[in-house]
Amino acid sequence: MYRIEVSPGEETVFRTIEELATGVRNGLVTSRSRIYHGASQKWLPIEFHPHYKKALQSLDRPSAYVPAPEPAPAPAHVK
Repeated sequence: MYRIEVSPGEETVFRTIEELATGVRNGLVTSRSRIYHGASQKWLPIEFHPHYKKALQSLDRPSAYVPAPEPAPAPAHVK
């Protein structure tokens, strides 16, 4: 679980690294965000967290392209 301060006074929680990566991709989590470190009970800059770095790397990789299906041809009008 990741407790993130996305801006001063505004916190959110991501349950998985995939959710964190989505937050990074959507611009909610930035290098100015902070992450709560439970063991030290301190807020730390997120830019040094290995999972944040991994999420940033996922931005460099293109998403898998899945082409949209071709539309069905219009039915011919019968007279």
